[in-house]
Amino acid sequence: MLKTDIRLNTILYGPPGTGKTYNTVNYAVAICEGKTLEEVEGEDYSDVFMRYIDFKKKGRIVFTTFHQSYGYEEFIEGIKPITDKSGNISYEIKNGVFRDFCKNAEKLLQTSGQSIFDDIWKKLVAAAKENDGKYLFKRRTGTTIQAKYIEPDRFRVEWNGNTNTHNDLTKSAIINQWMNPNPKREQLTGGARWLFDARRAVLDEMKEYGLPTFQTEDACVFIIDEINRGNISKIFGELITLIEEEKREGSVEELTAVLPYSKTEFSVPRNVYILGTMNTADRSIAIMDTALRRRFDFVEIQPDPDVLSGVKIVADGIELDVAKMLKTINSRIEVLYDRDHTIGHAFFMPLRQDNSIDALGSVFRKKVIPLLQEYFYEDYGKIQMILGDNDKSDNKIKFIVEERIDGSVFRGKVDISDFPPRYWINEEAFNSIESYQQIIG
Repeated sequence: MLKTDIRLNTILYGPPGTGKTYNTVNYAVAICEGKTLEEVEGEDYSDVFMRYIDFKKKGRIVFTTFHQSYGYEEFIEGIKPITDKSGNISYEIKNGVFRDFCKNAEKLLQTSGQSIFDDIWKKLVAAAKENDGKYLFKRRTGTTIQAKYIEPDRFRVEWNGNTNTHNDLTKSAIINQWMNPNPKREQLTGGARWLFDARRAVLDEMKEYGLPTFQTEDACVFIIDEINRGNISKIFGELITLIEEEKREGSVEELTAVLPYSKTEFSVPRNVYILGTMNTADRSIAIMDTALRRRFDFVEIQPDPDVLSGVKIVADGIELDVAKMLKTINSRIEVLYDRDHTIGHAFFMPLRQDNSIDALGSVFRKKVIPLLQEYFYEDYGKIQMILGDNDKSDNKIKFIVEERIDGSVFRGKVDISDFPPRYWINEEAFNSIESYQQIIG
C-alpha cells in the first residue's frame, strides 16, 4: 500500500484564517507522491507548491469551490443547450467536472497497472516457451492446472487431451482480476468459480516473478473548497454512496449506479481522493448533512498562534507580542461565542514580512474588526470585551468607542436613560501601539 496516512475522503475544518485551503497543498502532494503528511510538511512549502502546480497540469489534482447555486449538472452530468449557426437549439449530455476527473483517474490507474503487469507477463511467457509453451499452475486448493501458452495472449487448458474442449485464461481477464482483487468469489458457481480460481493461480505464479499486489502510485486528488456552502444532497446525488471506501471500484462491496441522463453505469475509482475544506464559522459540523459526515474523516485545523512566535511590533518604545495578543483575543471569543468562531493566524501572516504598526492597523481595520462585527452583529459591547476596550480609560486607544445619546436631539422631554449607547469605530486607535498592547492587559 502507499505510505500516505490520509484517508480517501477527508475534510479539513476550522474557523476562518486557519490555513485550510493552504494545507490542501500539503495534503494533495502527500497523496500524489505516496508520502506521509508529516514528511511533506517537513519540506519547504514553496517546493511543495511547485510540485502541486505540476500535478495540476498533469490532471492529477483538480480544485473547485462549492457555492449555493452549484448543482449535480456541474458536478456529475447534465443536459446543456447548444445553438448552431442558424440559431437552432439542441441539447446534449455533458459530463460534470467530477465525472471527467474520475474518467481520467481510471485511465491513469489502468495505464500504471498495465505497464507493471506487461513486464511480469513477458517473464511468465518466456518461462513457458522454454518448456514448449507448457506451464503447471498450482491452485490454492493444492491441485494443479496444466496449461499451454497460445499466441498472442492466453494460456489454454485442454480437457482430456481434446483440443475442442478447453478453457482459455486470457491476459485481459487475468489483469482485470489483478486490478480488482476483491470480487465476491463466494457468489460465483460452477465454471465461473473454476475460471476465477484458475486465473488466481496464474497471478500467484506471476507473484513469484515479482508481480506486486495491485496498487497505484498515480493517486488523484479532487479538492472541494468550501464544501459546506453547497447543497450536498443535490450536488452528490447517488455519488454519496459510491464514494465510500468499500464501495469504490474493485473493492469488496463495489457499487455502480446508472446515471439519470446518460443511462450509463458509473463508479468511483479507488485512486480518487476527495479532499474538502469547511469553514466552521459558516456552518458547524453538528448540523452538517449526516450522510456526508458518515462518509468523511474530519481533521480539525484550529488557529495556531505559535506560527507567529517571534513576530513583534515595536513603536513608541512599546513591544507587542502578536502571538500572545491573538491567543488573548481567541480565548475571549471562545467564552463569548465558541471555538468555531475564533480568528485564524493566517490573517496575521503578512506581519512576518512587514511588522510595522501600519501593517498591523491594516489587518485589524480590514480583517479583524469586520469579522468581529459579523460574529457579534449589533453587540458592540462584546466586541469591546474581546478587544479590552471595556477596561481602557482613554477613549483615544479604544477600537470601539461608546457614546451616550444626547437627549437634546429630541424635542420636548424624552427619557433616554434606557436607550442603548451609540458605538463607533475609532480610526485613531489603529495607529496606536498602546491600543493593541492593552488587549493583552
